Amino acid sequence: MALRDHFITMSRYHQWATRKLLERIKLIPNAEYKKDCGLYFRSIHGTLNHLLVADLIWISRFNNESSRKITLDAEIEENLEELIKRLTQSASCWENFIMKTSDDKFSDDAVINYKTSNGKYTSSPFASTLDHVFNHGTHHRGQITAAITTMGYACPEIDLIYMVRHSIPDKA
Repeated sequence: MALRDHFITMSRYHQWATRKLLERIKLIPNAEYKKDCGLYFRSIHGTLNHLLVADLIWISRFNNESSRKITLDAEIEENLEELIKRLTQSASCWENFIMKTSDDKFSDDAVINYKTSNGKYTSSPFASTLDHVFNHGTHHRGQITAAITTMGYACPEIDLIYMVRHSIPDKA
């Protein structure tokens, strides 16, 4: 699989897993959704806002735009329905970005230059940093599914393999 194909798969997974998780979160009462359940960003709501913050920061960095001045724990959207819309939009922008990215960016020596949240300029390997974006989303979706399970609700199966299995026709 070419590296671009890998990232297209990962961007599609990012969209798919985000969408499936958000569908389940809609069913959770607001008090539990916003309750501090010991996550790094306290609540499911806080963690979803962090996922949106991260997507917005990283897409601006990859597009060579000025990094947004926003804290990692910022509440961008208070309302769940608006947050769902924004998360769905931010997750979907990655596939288009990957499709229009030049082939040379997927080479071993390609880097991304950006300013960190602390204001320092840095460089990172382009492909590994793009992998980080998708891995970061997976990490926090995992935290959210653990919180949902602890609350006594069923979680969607959002491991990558479930998406991949459904994209290949049965040969039985």
